[in-house]
Amino acid sequence: MLVPAGGGDGVTEQGWGFASVEPDFLRSSEYYTDELPLHPVYFDGSESDTATLFHRGSVFHLLLTNGSP
Repeated sequence: MLVPAGGGDGVTEQGWGFASVEPDFLRSSEYYTDELPLHPVYFDGSESDTATLFHRGSVFHLLLTNGSP
């Protein structure tokens, strides 16, 4: 369960909460393996790929960062 920074029930709390998410939910382009990817793809499969979830109450934002060199 994600809880906004500072605790609270997520409804009355006004702070933002953050969570690092393992970026394994989108297909890799297989840039580093030379395998044929299944489209659509987003990540290159390197350790630089990240996904960060920001939330405040019931508002969620997901920032995806493709760490391609």
